[in-house]
Amino acid sequence: MAAARQYVNHGHIQVNGRRVNIPSYPLKPGDVASVRRSSREIPCFVEAVEEMVALPHADYLERSRKDMSVRLVYLPKRKEVSLPLDFSRLVEFNAR
Repeated sequence: MAAARQYVNHGHIQVNGRRVNIPSYPLKPGDVASVRRSSREIPCFVEAVEEMVALPHADYLERSRKDMSVRLVYLPKRKEVSLPLDFSRLVEFNAR
């Protein structure tokens, strides 16, 4: 996740055809996030696209290998997103 934030900060990612450099940029259903054309030959992106085929994908995302893009179909429910995060500890921390 740290590397992904760095790629966004360095301007390698675009949303709906416009460059984005804010890692916390909120996507709305229908938005398309993709690798900029000028960055598509960078080895880490080429490897990621190859690995993407073997990984299961979420129903809320439509992936395009050719365009190096993903479209957000709908906002996922919390149970659909697997993150290494303990929500109870997060709530407890923020309740202070």
